[in-house]
Amino acid sequence: MKKGFYITVLFYTLFNIAHAQVIIQGKAKAYKGKELVCTRYNDYLSYELIELSKTSIDKDGNFSLTLQLEESGQIQLHCGGTQGMMYADPNATYSIIVNAPDSTNENAYQKSIRIDFDTLLTYDINNLILDFNSRHDDFMFYNFNLVGNELFSHRLDTFKLYLSKVYKDVKHPFFS
Repeated sequence: MKKGFYITVLFYTLFNIAHAQVIIQGKAKAYKGKELVCTRYNDYLSYELIELSKTSIDKDGNFSLTLQLEESGQIQLHCGGTQGMMYADPNATYSIIVNAPDSTNENAYQKSIRIDFDTLLTYDINNLILDFNSRHDDFMFYNFNLVGNELFSHRLDTFKLYLSKVYKDVKHPFFS
């Protein structure tokens, strides 16, 4: 009897780990009544998109998406001919605000949705990547004129050591 119980619990646990649920809920006031589709790339060679989930945005601009995700990765949200990207971890819940593109902006990113997060945990993959990108951008801004110079290599080594100290407590496999 006990053995059967443990086997059942084991299979239930393995099933939930392999098919971890992600919940994305929020507001998209600019897209009331439209369909919101969540996709991810099947691979980064063909850029073939796989649909993960879709939902309708209600008359008040609220939505909730539930999708299955086996591992952390980048996902895209598509709505009304626009798209935006974020990262998602299995078994995570995200509360976001989906903003329409800036209508005065005429650049190549005009059709990009801006996704704002209500709250993010310190070690959430989105927070980690935003933090890293900010540090990387600052480093490149102040050192770009040295690219190809030996001094750049020294500064890059120092920057790598600095980042290893900053992120020493991060155990996120996707971020690593």
